Amino acid sequence: MDDTDKIKVLVEDATGHCGLNLLPPDVNQSSYRFTAVAEPNKKANRIRYGLGAVKGTGRSAIEAIVQARESGPFSDLFDFVKRIDKRHLNRRAIESLIKAGAMDCFGINRGVLMASVGRAIDSAEQAELAANQVSLFESLDAGVEDRPEYVDVVPPQTSSVSPKKNPRLVFIFQGIYLMRMPPK
Repeated sequence: MDDTDKIKVLVEDATGHCGLNLLPPDVNQSSYRFTAVAEPNKKANRIRYGLGAVKGTGRSAIEAIVQARESGPFSDLFDFVKRIDKRHLNRRAIESLIKAGAMDCFGINRGVLMASVGRAIDSAEQAELAANQVSLFESLDAGVEDRPEYVDVVPPQTSSVSPKKNPRLVFIFQGIYLMRMPPK
């Protein structure tokens, strides 16, 4: 998974000669390696991009993502960061996944996700600390969760993260170009 040139050749062969469609990386669906995707009772005609091929991530980080996902799909960036073991996934890896489009499934602009990484990490650390403390008002606080908000970013700051405005950025983190636009 570390040899970008080899991955590029294999992807071009699969899409060009075999007629398979390449699906982008997705934290809710991708594994460490590329995987075949088929509709029920049909032959596989798509390949899901492997998270291990995203530059800036490592095997232990991807394994931590897959393990955390076993309890259900991630609902947003904050849920993602909260559920992942921090010993395996750092800020750089999270940012690499965002830039590669692996968090487009959340339906949030990549620039907003990038700007919110710090807030998500802080929120997860606070939740972890709070889980280890006993509150005098615990019965009053039961079921109430303080949900953090995404950072409000002005559109010009978010455009440099968009693959439409900067396709080179996606290429840097995936090693190949994918013709897919993230949600705005």
